Amino acid sequence: MLLQRRKRSFIEGLEESIFLMYSKGLSVRDIQEVLSKMYGTKISKTTVSELTERVFEDVKKWQNRPLNERYRVIWLDCIYVST
Repeated sequence: MLLQRRKRSFIEGLEESIFLMYSKGLSVRDIQEVLSKMYGTKISKTTVSELTERVFEDVKKWQNRPLNERYRVIWLDCIYVST
């Protein structure tokens, strides 16, 4: 595995991937398995848990952000009938 310049480990860039997997509802064990298959290396449950905790802090900040009074929403509904 090749690392980008000035990076000491590949874990530094995994937070976004872990955020996506965590937001999809994957467990720590599932995330560990996916990362193992993607990068071909074993990642401990502790490491995945620590990264998940960092991501969880961002999720909490996002959930507790102030909301605007109004949001624009466009709802489109369609039926396609083949002839």
